[in-house]
Amino acid sequence: MKRIINTNGIYSIIDEDRTEMPSIVVYARSVAGRIHTATLQELVECVYHGFRNLRYDVRIETDPRKLSGNVILIGGFGLTKEEIDLLPPTVITYNTEHTSSRYLCDPSHPYRSLMMKFPVWDFSSDNARRIRETLHIDAQFVPLGYVPELTRVPRSNADIDVLFYGSHNERRNAVINKMRALGLSVHHAFGVYGSDRDALIARSKVIINIHQLLPGAFEILRIAYCLANAKAVVTECNAGETIDADLAEALFPAAYEELADACLCLVKDDKRRQALEDAALTTFSRRCEPVILRNAIASLADYFPTVEPTGVQKRSGGNKAKVENAMSNYSTWSEHPRLINRYLNLLESTLVGSLYGDQPIDPWHGGKYDPNVRALGRDWPGLAQTMIGTVRMRNLRHLCETTILDGTPGDFVETGVWRGGACIYMRGILEAYGDATRRVFVADSFKGLPPPNPTEYPADTGDQHHTRIQLAVSRSDVEENFRRYGLLDDRVIFLEGWFKDTLSTAPIDKIAVLRLDGDMYEATIQALDSLYHKVSPGGFVIVDDYNLRPSAQAVNDFRTKHGVHSPLIPIDGWAVWWRVSV
Repeated sequence: MKRIINTNGIYSIIDEDRTEMPSIVVYARSVAGRIHTATLQELVECVYHGFRNLRYDVRIETDPRKLSGNVILIGGFGLTKEEIDLLPPTVITYNTEHTSSRYLCDPSHPYRSLMMKFPVWDFSSDNARRIRETLHIDAQFVPLGYVPELTRVPRSNADIDVLFYGSHNERRNAVINKMRALGLSVHHAFGVYGSDRDALIARSKVIINIHQLLPGAFEILRIAYCLANAKAVVTECNAGETIDADLAEALFPAAYEELADACLCLVKDDKRRQALEDAALTTFSRRCEPVILRNAIASLADYFPTVEPTGVQKRSGGNKAKVENAMSNYSTWSEHPRLINRYLNLLESTLVGSLYGDQPIDPWHGGKYDPNVRALGRDWPGLAQTMIGTVRMRNLRHLCETTILDGTPGDFVETGVWRGGACIYMRGILEAYGDATRRVFVADSFKGLPPPNPTEYPADTGDQHHTRIQLAVSRSDVEENFRRYGLLDDRVIFLEGWFKDTLSTAPIDKIAVLRLDGDMYEATIQALDSLYHKVSPGGFVIVDDYNLRPSAQAVNDFRTKHGVHSPLIPIDGWAVWWRVSV
């Protein structure tokens, strides 16, 4: 049987005959005592989450002696000849080295033999071309794409003008010294990774990328993480070099001699820098890593015969009839996937308020709209219908689409809806896909949050959410918001009242997506206790407030008590989701 899948707006038809989950191992080079092996961490995470989003059974392995099955090899330049000889037969080498590096220049280096032994993916189109031309190795260009898990650097006051992270050499030092001579505050970080480097990125107005060696190539490995976190990037681009066309508007390219002046321009021009930051996340997020990986694997189908990205999981009872019934509706909308994508993009940007630069009303941002803050949902919109931001809205959309196209039974439910934006979006997704069976449950007190009950829920002691009148939105206002979008009908079910009084008796049989946004321990644990057992196998649970200690504690306590072991997947540094096991 054939099935249509949608990966961030990209549609394809796949074979649903297989029922087992395909498996892939991502090798991440890790050498004890050598911190610089962390330089490839974002690439490893991106590939890992990309395959997870395609619902592969994927794991990360750091010991080359334990590799088996189908392997994506990242950092293979550190392997010895003996370790290469022990590799399984189905390996893809994901090359991250320039043709001018010692690993590729030296014909006797083990990495050269590794590149010739297995298929090669390369991060850069220029680099892949040079490998084909000079080394006569058939390298396939597989660019680094976007996964929401990489959007996690917190916003901060920028007290650093320009940040460069990477090793020292003469050509890099010359640019850094020139920037300092121009009066710029420049921070050069070397050997700094993880949260320490994230803190520096957050504090910086501009990130600069300077080639270590020539000829250079578009270094998406250095740039991608900054784009995913909405930073202004100046990148070296000399004559004869190219930048991936789809990312051109998100970057400030400059020849080597002009790099310092380009940084000075952006530091002094707040408006231009802001525009570049706006374009960074928006543009890069269109480059979908799951789609990139799916297409790259498909081109090697003869080499990887055991890997077929079906995304199908075994389910008790089976949903074949439901999937076949849903397929009957696809003939209409599958002919116009671009229109579905454009409708949902427009609906999303309107609900978030990014379409019209909606000014915030929270006490922290002084009424100034910041598109990057809004993308991450870090402010309280003045007019928009949701405060969860673009990244979390896009995650909600992806999970809802997945359940529709997988045929996972159940309704969509949100507990804690504010002005109703996320629920309106869920109803709009159903409308776009022609799903006429699922309902959207809108659960809220519609009068704000309750005072804490420290006797029963000590984790909520001192909670002040009940004092914030901005969080109290009436049911009639939420209904009117649905009506304005033409999405209020009898399949939008309101559950009005405190969760302890409404959720356990709600007329819900099965849930495909359960979204929790209750802020407090009490609201979170009551929602899980009342509804989690109704989430279908293959369905999703989203926790919006996992960054808040009481909410996170409620989630952790519930998962421990009930033996829930599905991994928690971060979304934007605040929210998390997991998929209910089959």
